[in-house]
Amino acid sequence: MDTDLVVRIIPEQNRAAYLEARFTLDDDVPVQSGAMQFYREGSFIGSQRITGFLPKEEVSLPFGQDEEVRVEVLPDQENFDAGGTFTPVAVDNRRQRFLITSFHDAPKLIEVMARVPVSQNDDITVVLDDDATAADEVDLDNKTGLTLWRKQSTSAEPIKIKHYYSIRYPREGQLFFRNRTERLILRRSSE
Repeated sequence: MDTDLVVRIIPEQNRAAYLEARFTLDDDVPVQSGAMQFYREGSFIGSQRITGFLPKEEVSLPFGQDEEVRVEVLPDQENFDAGGTFTPVAVDNRRQRFLITSFHDAPKLIEVMARVPVSQNDDITVVLDDDATAADEVDLDNKTGLTLWRKQSTSAEPIKIKHYYSIRYPREGQLFFRNRTERLILRRSSE
């Protein structure tokens, strides 16, 4: 099957890049479930049990770690502003830069995913900073706060993504992240 190889990265979870093979089953007959063998550049890299595919179905298959992509996460100036005596709002600035360098001979589509916290309280506001890299998709796959950037790599030229946002909330409160879903809740000092 002719496939497109896409490099997918979730830098906040793992500094590794992973290949994903994508194709549309261009056949009138479904593919039955069973063992599928994977070859990359003519070399056998493994097999995996798959569920069946229907005609015209878009399929994504994991193809393992990509050793030819380097992922770096660099903190930019992050700061917390509790506000002054007369300022009722605290601001928590979150700033990270993702540097992705591909050492492949040919350009590759690189997808980078990251989360932006989601407020669970009307007193909390999450704002993307003006100098942040614009995302290609927000709320990816209907998952609130999941952001995706799509970039085409060029050999040894790093892709730079600025993942910058600010969280604003009443300074008398305390900010909490609920679980790994990046849901924000606020507790008042009096609670």
